[in-house]
Amino acid sequence: EVEDNIYEEKYQVQEYGNKFSFQGIIVSDEDMFCKFWTKTKILKDSIIYPKNQSRRWWQVQEIEAVDGGYLMIATPTQFNPDFTD
Repeated sequence: EVEDNIYEEKYQVQEYGNKFSFQGIIVSDEDMFCKFWTKTKILKDSIIYPKNQSRRWWQVQEIEAVDGGYLMIATPTQFNPDFTD
């Protein structure tokens, strides 16, 4: 949370950790959501960019433990973090 002393307002600043690759299975890839399963624990609100033909950025909205892994539902996002090294 950041406070603007001039306008006396508070606002949230999103901060992301280090990038990493993980393996997963895309269960469904629609216009408004992407559902995938992975054994890697991904946090809610994480930004993902699948290596498939969709070329879209997604933000994780829901996480459910399923079959020794995690089923995640993500929605399109305008956030495009800088993942360069």
